[in-house]
Order: sequence, then C-alpha cells, then structure tokens
Amino acid sequence: MKPKMLIGIVDDHPIFVESLALLIDSFLSFSTSITALSGEVMLEALAEAETLPDIILIDVRMKGMGGVELAWRIHELHPSIRLTALSVIGDDQTMLQMFQAGCRSYLLKSEMHASELERALTDIYTNGYYHSGSFNAPPRHPQILEGDIHHVHFTKREMEFIRLACSDLTYKEVASLMSLAERTVDGYREAVFAKMHVHSRVAMALEAARRNLIQL
Repeated sequence: MKPKMLIGIVDDHPIFVESLALLIDSFLSFSTSITALSGEVMLEALAEAETLPDIILIDVRMKGMGGVELAWRIHELHPSIRLTALSVIGDDQTMLQMFQAGCRSYLLKSEMHASELERALTDIYTNGYYHSGSFNAPPRHPQILEGDIHHVHFTKREMEFIRLACSDLTYKEVASLMSLAERTVDGYREAVFAKMHVHSRVAMALEAARRNLIQL
C-alpha cells in the first residue's frame, strides 16, 4: 500500500484542530502527523520530529507567533514542507503576505468543505499550488483563446506592474512607483488579469509564480 502523505496542523482553537485532524485522517491518501496550538509549539515539534510533514496547515491569526511569521520560519528551516494558510479572513494583503512567506494555497475556513480540502492537499502535494475558488473566479474575458500559457507575451510595463502588484503595495503605491495615473494602472491590471485568465490579485500572484515571472 502506498504510504499516506503526512499533514501538520497549527491553530490556536483546540476543537478546530481536533475536528480538522479527524477529517484529514478520513481521507484515503492523508494522515495527520503533528498538531500544535501555537507557532512556537509547532516549531518545537518539527525540531524533534523523526519524519517531517509533507504539508502544514497554518492558521493566519494566532496568539503569540502569527501565521505570517511562522510560515517564514518554517519555510526557512524546512523548505521541503509545503505550507497552506487557513483563515476566516480573505483580504488581498493578508493573502499576499502568506504567499510571500512560502504558502502554496489560502483556504477560507468558512468555505472549506471536505472535498475542497482533499483536492487542495492533493494539488499542493502533486502540483505545488492550489488555486482556491475563494479568490480565483472564472475569467472575465472568455473571448481570449486558450493556448500554451508560456506563449503569452507580457510587455515590459506589464512585467513591471506584475512585479510591483505581487507585493503588499497598494495599487495607489504601484501607480506612484510606475509614475502613472491610477486609471492607467487599472488598465494594466485588466490586461494582465485577462492574459492570465484570473480574476483577483492573489490569483495573479500565484499564476505569476507558476509561470516563473516572480518568486513568492
């Protein structure tokens, strides 16, 4: 029998951790190996673990060490572990901070169903990332023909926009750094979204990373 992929969970709500662990253990290909109620405890558990988890689910907002700091620490100490953010909030800035810290996906607790979680864990393990429907709706420009994504051409200014927008800068700050009006930056955003077939800033950042246009 093929060994199960190991999952770690860190969240400061004990009941949620217990329920999530039971759910993951019910999946055919996954098993919970480490649970922790704080970032500090998770780091200690990883330091003592004989076998590291393949994936760790990280609560974004915890008492003490927050999810962003913990993700940075784990990514630096154990780069082979794939990280996924869990949160009740879904604002772009928080999502980008978690992706920049090394997360491969961002799942909203309120919208996380068993089937989506299992699909997310599978995609993260096999493909590296999972694009959640919570922040990546269907493209607004269906007239664009499907094709090899790597043949899509981005202009020099679009590449500059992508690099700046895939950070925690506001669009107003992006416009200032590009010496452009905000309306012009809106045009670049629409063009890039259309070329990438995405519908949000976070999905753009993930797609840019997948195309090796940026490093998250």
